[in-house]
Amino acid sequence: MININYQPLQDIADDKLGFKDTSLSIAQFIDKFPNNQPFSIAVFGKWGSGKSTMLNFVENQLDSQKNVIIKFNPWQILNDDNLIASVFEEIAHSINNKSYQKLKTKVLEYGRKVCVSSVKIFGKSFLSTKGLNDEVSESVADIGSSIVDSMFNSNEPIPLSVRKAELEKELLKWSKKENKKIVIFIDEIDRLFPDEIIDIFKVIKGVISFPSVVFVVAMDKSSVSDSLLAANIRRPDEYLTKIFQRCYFINTNYQLQTLYKELLLPNLQLSIDESNSAFIEASDIIIMLQREKFIIQAKEESKKNDVIKYYYDVYRQISEYLSVPRVFINFISFVLSNWNDFASNIKLNKENSRDCLTAFLIFTLYYINPDFVEIRSLGNRENFDKLEFPEIFKLIRYKLFKSTTPQQSYGV
Repeated sequence: MININYQPLQDIADDKLGFKDTSLSIAQFIDKFPNNQPFSIAVFGKWGSGKSTMLNFVENQLDSQKNVIIKFNPWQILNDDNLIASVFEEIAHSINNKSYQKLKTKVLEYGRKVCVSSVKIFGKSFLSTKGLNDEVSESVADIGSSIVDSMFNSNEPIPLSVRKAELEKELLKWSKKENKKIVIFIDEIDRLFPDEIIDIFKVIKGVISFPSVVFVVAMDKSSVSDSLLAANIRRPDEYLTKIFQRCYFINTNYQLQTLYKELLLPNLQLSIDESNSAFIEASDIIIMLQREKFIIQAKEESKKNDVIKYYYDVYRQISEYLSVPRVFINFISFVLSNWNDFASNIKLNKENSRDCLTAFLIFTLYYINPDFVEIRSLGNRENFDKLEFPEIFKLIRYKLFKSTTPQQSYGV
């Protein structure tokens, strides 16, 4: 069995889903983008569609001489107070040149002013800029808010707008001298609660809308839109448009054939027996859109148009569910674990393409919606003995091939 796992890919040489061109386009845009402006990019994709892989590909194709890269996963932050504070801490930490202690201090001062409750994070980070080790910094940061405010000069009556202007000035100095920008990758925000998602967007649009800072954010747009509605944002599309100046979409509509050819077919071909050959025969017809093999099943010329329509309905419904890479990886495990037993128990013959198709559809339907096909355990002979498979076969074959057999005899 060829090893397949859920981990996001790192090396673009392993790309199987055609992400290379899009990731390169995003990376080249960021590399060429001027260092004196803020910018935000969204990468939209369904759950399991490969958003994390896309971000990795973009990151790995960026020019490291032009960009300081920060990978920020808000899902790892334990509470709301630390969410925004942690972004400032990451920015300060990324500026590791000792020549820019003033810039690091300004970042932490501004962050402390914005996030007044996140005392310890800023206290520890600020003290580290003064040369104290982690243990001492953490001990002092634990002392209390008043001391940290004193260190940060947070109690000084300096308007936030002035602090931001000072920070922007220091950032521009840094970016001009180093010829770099800060690129912040944010992943998995669709896993956050609605209020936390709003906090992240506030960070991107308002709090850290700094020159030299570019955000690249991956999310499931429909999930985030639902969260925005739950947070009383009535026009989520407009809201997102105001935050992100450029959007890219991971389209899974045409990935099913690629997933099958690159991931499942090689595993099936490791052992070309009767059952695997039957699965490949059916997959070629349905997944690989070999329509001519399907249409020939229609007995009457007048019914071919109906058969074609039904054929594409079948493909569309299967594709809509299985085109998501993470779902398809689960499907691969399901096929490799259960198909051989399933095919042998119904004595499937690869030469009978109609029965291959019927078995393939029953099997796939069970994976997609096990409540509809009452098979408790595929491969369990005791359960097979209790099922009336011929009736299921007749039902699907009638619907699929427009058989002349009367509908009512199969309970349709």
